[in-house]
Amino acid sequence: MPTSSSFEFEVANFVCKFNENNLMDLFNEVVLPAFNRDDKWKIANGTFFFKDVSLINYQANNEMYYALAGKFIRNTLLKRQQYHNEVTGELIQDEQSLPSSPSAFFVLILNNHRLIYLKETKHACSGQQILDTVLSFCSAS
Repeated sequence: MPTSSSFEFEVANFVCKFNENNLMDLFNEVVLPAFNRDDKWKIANGTFFFKDVSLINYQANNEMYYALAGKFIRNTLLKRQQYHNEVTGELIQDEQSLPSSPSAFFVLILNNHRLIYLKETKHACSGQQILDTVLSFCSAS
């Protein structure tokens, strides 16, 4: 029996300015390098990074649009301390960790600062976490 998956996407404003400059004004110097870094942004509950980011362009209504598209990934550990054994009824103390890397696909339209964000897995990061990661990478450049 075939299964189907449905995905919901979000559209948000991705407000990221550099003083009076917009995303396209410092695209080659700041924006593109921030999305193509090999390192990861590390915080207490994981690391965040971009993968397979590419620049796309398209024309609509006689206007050229430019966008970055790729994956946004969070490496983290799922941790448990215990579980309930359904057969015995016992609560078993059992600390275990499992690596997890929830991901999302994004398209950032550079002309109008629109972010289209599709969570590919449960527990994928929020659009705000993409912005925080980009700002971290931009300030480190």
